[in-house]
Amino acid sequence: MNSLLTVQDLVNKLIESPKTEYTSILEQLKDCETLFSEFESWSEKKYTRNCIYRCDDFELILLCWEEGQKTSIHNHGGEECWLYVLNGKVVEHNFIQNSDESLTLVNTETLNARQVSYINDRIGLHRLGNGSTGRTMSLHLYAKPIERCDFYCEDSEKFVNKELKYDTFKEIEQTSVQS
Repeated sequence: MNSLLTVQDLVNKLIESPKTEYTSILEQLKDCETLFSEFESWSEKKYTRNCIYRCDDFELILLCWEEGQKTSIHNHGGEECWLYVLNGKVVEHNFIQNSDESLTLVNTETLNARQVSYINDRIGLHRLGNGSTGRTMSLHLYAKPIERCDFYCEDSEKFVNKELKYDTFKEIEQTSVQS
Protein backbone atom coordinates (compact mmCIF):
# COMPACT_ATOMS: atom_id res chain seq x y z
CA MET A 1 0.00 0.00 0.00
CA ASN A 2 1.54 3.31 -1.08
CA SER A 3 1.52 6.36 1.15
CA LEU A 4 -0.28 9.46 -0.08
CA LEU A 5 2.27 12.26 -0.30
CA THR A 6 0.12 15.33 -1.00
CA VAL A 7 -3.39 16.61 -0.36
CA GLN A 8 -3.93 16.46 -4.11
CA ASP A 9 -2.96 12.75 -4.07
CA LEU A 10 -5.60 12.17 -1.39
CA VAL A 11 -8.33 14.03 -3.27
CA ASN A 12 -7.50 12.28 -6.56
CA LYS A 13 -7.59 8.88 -4.86
CA LEU A 14 -10.99 9.67 -3.29
CA ILE A 15 -12.36 10.85 -6.64
CA GLU A 16 -11.39 7.64 -8.40
CA SER A 17 -12.41 5.24 -5.61
CA PRO A 18 -15.69 3.85 -4.26
CA LYS A 19 -16.73 4.65 -0.67
CA THR A 20 -15.87 1.11 0.35
CA GLU A 21 -12.19 2.08 -0.01
CA TYR A 22 -12.30 5.34 1.99
CA THR A 23 -11.03 3.81 5.24
CA SER A 24 -8.00 2.22 3.57
CA ILE A 25 -7.31 5.44 1.64
CA LEU A 26 -7.24 7.49 4.84
CA GLU A 27 -4.96 4.91 6.43
CA GLN A 28 -2.44 5.65 3.63
CA LEU A 29 -1.79 9.10 5.11
CA LYS A 30 1.62 8.83 6.72
CA ASP A 31 3.87 11.54 8.13
CA CYS A 32 1.12 14.05 7.47
CA GLU A 33 1.62 16.45 10.39
CA THR A 34 2.34 19.41 8.08
CA LEU A 35 0.53 18.19 4.96
CA PHE A 36 -2.62 20.17 5.77
CA SER A 37 -1.00 23.31 7.22
CA GLU A 38 -2.30 25.57 4.43
CA PHE A 39 -5.88 24.65 5.45
CA GLU A 40 -5.45 25.26 9.20
CA SER A 41 -7.60 27.86 10.93
CA TRP A 42 -7.86 28.19 14.70
CA SER A 43 -10.28 29.89 17.09
CA GLU A 44 -10.26 30.19 20.87
CA LYS A 45 -14.10 30.25 20.79
CA LYS A 46 -14.87 27.00 18.94
CA TYR A 47 -13.38 24.29 16.78
CA THR A 48 -13.13 25.30 13.11
CA ARG A 49 -14.46 23.54 9.99
CA ASN A 50 -12.13 24.12 7.03
CA CYS A 51 -13.19 22.82 3.63
CA ILE A 52 -10.42 21.25 1.57
CA TYR A 53 -12.49 19.76 -1.26
CA ARG A 54 -16.18 19.42 -2.12
CA CYS A 55 -17.95 17.69 -5.01
CA ASP A 56 -21.28 15.92 -5.46
CA ASP A 57 -19.91 12.65 -4.06
CA PHE A 58 -18.00 13.82 -0.97
CA GLU A 59 -16.54 16.66 1.02
CA LEU A 60 -13.22 16.67 2.86
CA ILE A 61 -12.99 18.97 5.86
CA LEU A 62 -10.14 19.72 8.28
CA LEU A 63 -11.30 20.32 11.85
CA CYS A 64 -8.94 22.27 14.10
CA TRP A 65 -9.54 21.86 17.84
CA GLU A 66 -8.09 23.92 20.66
CA GLU A 67 -7.81 22.20 24.03
CA GLY A 68 -11.23 21.44 25.56
CA GLN A 69 -13.31 22.16 22.43
CA LYS A 70 -16.09 19.74 21.47
CA THR A 71 -19.12 19.36 19.23
CA SER A 72 -22.72 19.06 20.28
CA ILE A 73 -24.25 15.60 20.04
CA HIS A 74 -25.29 15.28 16.40
CA ASN A 75 -26.29 13.04 13.52
CA HIS A 76 -25.00 13.18 9.94
CA GLY A 77 -28.04 14.18 7.90
CA GLY A 78 -28.36 10.67 6.44
CA GLU A 79 -24.78 10.64 5.12
CA GLU A 80 -21.68 8.64 6.01
CA CYS A 81 -18.73 10.04 7.96
CA TRP A 82 -15.11 8.93 8.23
CA LEU A 83 -12.86 10.64 10.77
CA TYR A 84 -9.07 10.48 10.62
CA VAL A 85 -7.00 11.95 13.45
CA LEU A 86 -4.00 13.81 12.03
CA ASN A 87 -2.45 14.72 15.38
CA GLY A 88 -3.48 14.86 19.00
CA LYS A 89 -6.45 12.84 20.24
CA VAL A 90 -10.18 12.92 19.57
CA VAL A 91 -12.62 11.58 22.14
CA GLU A 92 -15.78 10.15 20.56
CA HIS A 93 -18.93 9.63 22.65
CA ASN A 94 -21.46 7.43 20.81
CA PHE A 95 -25.18 7.60 21.57
CA ILE A 96 -28.39 5.94 20.48
CA GLN A 97 -31.76 7.65 20.49
CA ASN A 98 -34.46 5.85 22.46
CA SER A 99 -38.13 5.62 21.43
CA ASP A 100 -38.98 8.45 23.85
CA GLU A 101 -36.29 10.58 22.07
CA SER A 102 -33.95 10.49 25.08
CA LEU A 103 -30.32 9.53 24.46
CA THR A 104 -28.26 6.69 25.88
CA LEU A 105 -24.46 6.79 25.88
CA VAL A 106 -23.30 3.54 24.25
CA ASN A 107 -19.53 3.93 24.50
CA THR A 108 -16.64 6.35 24.61
CA GLU A 109 -13.52 5.87 22.54
CA THR A 110 -10.27 7.81 22.35
CA LEU A 111 -8.85 8.00 18.86
CA ASN A 112 -5.12 8.66 18.61
CA ALA A 113 -3.16 10.10 15.70
CA ARG A 114 -3.51 8.03 12.52
CA GLN A 115 -6.66 6.23 13.65
CA VAL A 116 -9.89 6.12 11.62
CA SER A 117 -13.47 6.05 12.88
CA TYR A 118 -16.70 5.62 10.90
CA ILE A 119 -20.30 6.54 11.70
CA ASN A 120 -23.66 6.92 9.97
CA ASP A 121 -27.14 7.61 11.29
CA ARG A 122 -28.02 3.88 11.48
CA ILE A 123 -25.13 3.39 13.89
CA GLY A 124 -26.15 6.35 16.03
CA LEU A 125 -25.16 9.85 17.01
CA HIS A 126 -21.93 11.15 18.45
CA ARG A 127 -20.10 13.99 20.13
CA LEU A 128 -16.45 14.64 19.34
CA GLY A 129 -13.92 16.59 21.35
CA ASN A 130 -10.25 17.33 21.66
CA GLY A 131 -8.84 14.75 24.06
CA SER A 132 -5.35 16.27 24.13
CA THR A 133 -3.61 18.87 26.15
CA GLY A 134 -2.89 21.26 23.30
CA ARG A 135 -4.22 21.34 19.77
CA THR A 136 -5.67 18.51 17.69
CA MET A 137 -6.43 18.26 13.97
CA SER A 138 -8.74 15.75 12.32
CA LEU A 139 -9.95 15.09 8.78
CA HIS A 140 -13.66 14.48 8.21
CA LEU A 141 -14.79 12.84 5.01
CA TYR A 142 -18.53 12.95 4.32
CA ALA A 143 -20.17 11.00 1.52
CA LYS A 144 -22.18 12.88 0.26
CA PRO A 145 -21.64 16.45 1.53
CA ILE A 146 -23.77 17.33 4.52
CA GLU A 147 -25.81 20.52 4.17
CA ARG A 148 -27.84 20.19 7.39
CA CYS A 149 -27.95 17.89 10.39
CA ASP A 150 -29.63 17.56 13.76
CA PHE A 151 -27.89 18.80 16.90
CA TYR A 152 -29.09 17.78 20.35
CA CYS A 153 -29.74 20.75 22.64
CA GLU A 154 -28.96 19.50 26.14
CA ASP A 155 -30.85 22.42 27.75
CA SER A 156 -34.15 21.73 25.98
CA GLU A 157 -33.45 17.99 25.50
CA LYS A 158 -34.62 18.34 21.90
CA PHE A 159 -33.01 18.15 18.49
CA VAL A 160 -32.50 21.28 16.42
CA ASN A 161 -31.87 21.09 12.66
CA LYS A 162 -29.02 23.40 11.65
CA GLU A 163 -27.35 24.40 8.41
CA LEU A 164 -23.66 23.56 8.43
CA LYS A 165 -21.11 26.20 7.50
CA TYR A 166 -17.37 26.31 6.88
CA ASP A 167 -15.05 28.63 8.74
CA THR A 168 -12.71 28.63 5.73
CA PHE A 169 -13.05 27.35 2.18
CA LYS A 170 -9.59 26.99 0.59
CA GLU A 171 -10.60 24.28 -1.81
CA ILE A 172 -7.87 22.69 -3.87
CA GLU A 173 -8.40 22.44 -7.59
CA GLN A 174 -9.51 19.17 -9.09
CA THR A 175 -6.84 17.87 -11.43
CA SER A 176 -7.26 15.13 -13.93
CA VAL A 177 -6.44 11.72 -12.57
CA GLN A 178 -3.76 9.89 -14.53
CA SER A 179 -4.60 6.34 -15.62
